[in-house]
Amino acid sequence: MAHIATHSTVIDEFAARYVYFYAGYHFAPRIFAFAEAARANLRRTIPALILWGVTNELAVRCGYSGLPAVSLLLGFAGAAAVVAFSALLAEAHVLPSLAWLGARSMVVYLAFFLPMAATRIALLKTGLIVDGGVIALIVTAFAVHVHIFVRTATLATPFEFLFERPLFFRTGAARLPAHTGQQALSAARRQ
Repeated sequence: MAHIATHSTVIDEFAARYVYFYAGYHFAPRIFAFAEAARANLRRTIPALILWGVTNELAVRCGYSGLPAVSLLLGFAGAAAVVAFSALLAEAHVLPSLAWLGARSMVVYLAFFLPMAATRIALLKTGLIVDGGVIALIVTAFAVHVHIFVRTATLATPFEFLFERPLFFRTGAARLPAHTGQQALSAARRQ
């Protein structure tokens, strides 16, 4: 809410998003419970998503979205809407590639920033595309695909640790190599 502006993109972006990052870490069990409740109760989830969309749009159009407390509340409401909508997509088994990305969301999130920033700067400097929504779509798609490409290129190399937790840092059942766990999950789904 402080709107920190140090003229350092790294510091400013960290400050702007840290509260959400920490809240996701701290409230993870509640967030998963919320996702499960959203998935299990379509009659409440769909109207709640519509209400969120209308409320968010009104707050933006009326100029309230930039106010410190309102901005924070809208940010958390938006995050809740994304969780609820994602739970609905998962329930519908739509776009299985999103499930794969969701299982790696922390790595995608951490590896997303540099390609996103570079693409955004390139698009804005060229001026070829002026629509903010189109720029956001291109930037997001490019940054996610760069992550997938780099992750694929580093598999079975010394740089694999960038995307998969090394075995010596794992505990319990997670001590299995990532590909073994994925094979077991695929086998269980086939049965």
